[in-house]
Amino acid sequence: RPTLDGWFGETGDCTDWLRSRRMSSAIVGRSVPFPADPDEFPAAKEAIRERIAELTEDGALSLELHYEAPCEQDESLRWHGDAGTEPYEYTPEQQQKLQRWFRACGKTLEELGVADRFFIWIWDEPSAVHHQAMKQKCAIVRQGSEQIGRLQPGGGLPKAMVGQINMWCPLSAGHSGDFERAAHARGERYWWYTCVEPQAPFANIAFLGSNVLEARLLPWMMFQNNVDGYLFWTFSRLTFLND
Repeated sequence: RPTLDGWFGETGDCTDWLRSRRMSSAIVGRSVPFPADPDEFPAAKEAIRERIAELTEDGALSLELHYEAPCEQDESLRWHGDAGTEPYEYTPEQQQKLQRWFRACGKTLEELGVADRFFIWIWDEPSAVHHQAMKQKCAIVRQGSEQIGRLQPGGGLPKAMVGQINMWCPLSAGHSGDFERAAHARGERYWWYTCVEPQAPFANIAFLGSNVLEARLLPWMMFQNNVDGYLFWTFSRLTFLND
């Protein structure tokens, strides 16, 4: 059963819960069968195409690229970048292996005409100390395809990452109209992000104690501000129980 204070999509087996999971690009994108071995992409191409078609029929527009696949063969290739983690850079050998995997993946997605529908977490809620490691990861992804979204959730809108990140995702409270217009002029995507922040008076769907109008207002606010997509960390946080 779904838990009220749990993470979105981590549990649940009822019909309504499964239907709601289809909204989550992060969850369903991980079900695309990317092989761990770069040489196996040609053989997996048809299965990848079929799964993307199924997800499209279910209404999934953007899909998170399953970046853990290479780790199935080599644990050292794990895609570091969780919120709060220390900066981590790959060795030249590790970087070469990852580039080979992304080249095979990107080539397949471009041949299927869906590369621009995929995105990958570069670093979650980074700060300036992560920028160098983020640039290395962006370079690895770009070996595969320039069309794959290089997503930065949270962490503001750092000028140091312009030309690297192509999928901006600041907290909604950190929105900048000037930056949004410049990003779109460069052909980049611009999303909003909510988690346990921002809090009142900003709209957020994360908390069950929030006014229900906030969930109705957010899409219209994004439409008004030319926001392309929405990343939400959860929609079932029981803050009053945690307190």
